[in-house]
Amino acid sequence: MAPNLWRHISTFASWPRAAFVGGIGVILLLLTALSITAAIGYTESNNRAISPSEYAVIKSNFADPCLLSVDEMFYAFATRSDPSLHVQVASAKDISDWTLHEGYDAMPTLPRWAVQEGDAAVWAPEVVQRPDGSFVLYFSAAWHANSRFHCVGTATSPNVTGPYVPAEEPLTCPFDQGGAIDPTFIYDQRKNMSFVVYKNDGNAIGSGGACSNGNWPNTPTSFQFNVVDNDDYTTRIGNDTWTPVGNSSWVLFSDRSDGPNVESPQIFYRGNAKGRYAAAGDDSAYHLIYNAGCYADESYRIEHIVCRATQLNAVSTHWNAHDPTYIPFFRDCSFGAMKPDSYKSWGQSFLGLKDKIDNHYDLLLKTGTYRQPDGVGVEIFAPGGPAVIQDGSYMAFHADISRDWYEGRVCPGCRVRALFIAELEYGNRGTGLKVKRLVKPKRKA
Repeated sequence: MAPNLWRHISTFASWPRAAFVGGIGVILLLLTALSITAAIGYTESNNRAISPSEYAVIKSNFADPCLLSVDEMFYAFATRSDPSLHVQVASAKDISDWTLHEGYDAMPTLPRWAVQEGDAAVWAPEVVQRPDGSFVLYFSAAWHANSRFHCVGTATSPNVTGPYVPAEEPLTCPFDQGGAIDPTFIYDQRKNMSFVVYKNDGNAIGSGGACSNGNWPNTPTSFQFNVVDNDDYTTRIGNDTWTPVGNSSWVLFSDRSDGPNVESPQIFYRGNAKGRYAAAGDDSAYHLIYNAGCYADESYRIEHIVCRATQLNAVSTHWNAHDPTYIPFFRDCSFGAMKPDSYKSWGQSFLGLKDKIDNHYDLLLKTGTYRQPDGVGVEIFAPGGPAVIQDGSYMAFHADISRDWYEGRVCPGCRVRALFIAELEYGNRGTGLKVKRLVKPKRKA
């Protein structure tokens, strides 16, 4: 090899000087061109973004989903796709292979307190299985006397897919705060208590602008909760998981960084700690996932706050302005209440965690290119409506199937927010949370 190489070099050396320099120039030019071509190919292969439709497990409109597992089956419920349908249902044996129950309404009859003629605007259903095996559906619907406001209601069924029969009275209707939407349920195993968390819909009485509440100063939006079940006070509550007891209490208030609102709260607990205090080094934690920004533009995003069970309660300076009766009684970050007559003074301030504690407030998903573990980029537009399955392994959410609606290429009522499933990953001693991957749907035969 060495003699051959030397022979080629000697040949170059025997050329006239101009020819030699020109030959070297041509070689360098070719090498540069090849390098640029390779670089462009690498950039394109690594920056190419796949359409959201390739990762939507349901490609039709399936907004504000909830996700649960029952008897080795997955179920998802969502906001109606048209006014004639109140609650959509989909199911899957495999998390990547979903079937939409087209035309089926999980709650065909509306409660008497909701709008009966026209669009009752039934939004964001949440289904929970009770200890006796039956199911409760939480939802919001427009109030019959003034459809500007929503109330949170409940319905029950012995079967997970329904049909659900609504209760005659709503669970809550805070009209002075704009009504209530986006209910979600949490069972706090540390205290053996249950809560319904919801958003007060300040947008309904908002300041105008984006999502009717984007002009500053705007109308506050918040997450509030009601105790609905408590093993220690069964004579007062009855273990029905829908009768509220005591006053509501606040969990989180929006601030200017959130834009016109916070909404779609989802609180869940991961860990083994029980009772008021957790042992030192315990990794148990409460997670709050929610939306910030306006659902009608690409500022809409999914955010996350975590509170470790051993963490001191960090109370925001903003809290006293919202609720001067608040007393930071807990030395840990227990969520919820301890006494039946003191709910308003016993809530956990996730707002304090957001304001005061670094690395406990982060972004899960936003508009842009999400990079899969294998390097494939997937376009995501306005992700929202996060819902975490019981064991915390998967999160359902909706996102726009394309940018057509934002760019005016489809009619105003033709927006499609499809269903996506993300696998979640926990780190940092149980408190860190990120999307590990988007589940790719199986190709239909």
